[in-house]
Amino acid sequence: MKRRSTIAAETLYGDDTVSAPYDVPRGTCPSCGSGKVTHLVIGMPSGPAAMDGSPAWVSWVGCVHPGYNRECSSCGTTWSADFADGMDTP
Repeated sequence: MKRRSTIAAETLYGDDTVSAPYDVPRGTCPSCGSGKVTHLVIGMPSGPAAMDGSPAWVSWVGCVHPGYNRECSSCGTTWSADFADGMDTP
């Protein structure tokens, strides 16, 4: 199975940078089943263009890793997603 990236991909073509949109499925909370899941993208983006096209439920948190990369807005559960099988799992 093809592993998906958790950050917007950038491809350089000469002087132009083309950003691919954030394409990871939002998923549901493993605790309460809510679809109000926020993705925390860890790491410094290469520039503002890397964040363009991100859905409102994607939060770019920079280089400070909070210890998880998903947070439920409904119940407050936090977890780290595992994309090895294509699903978010705690």
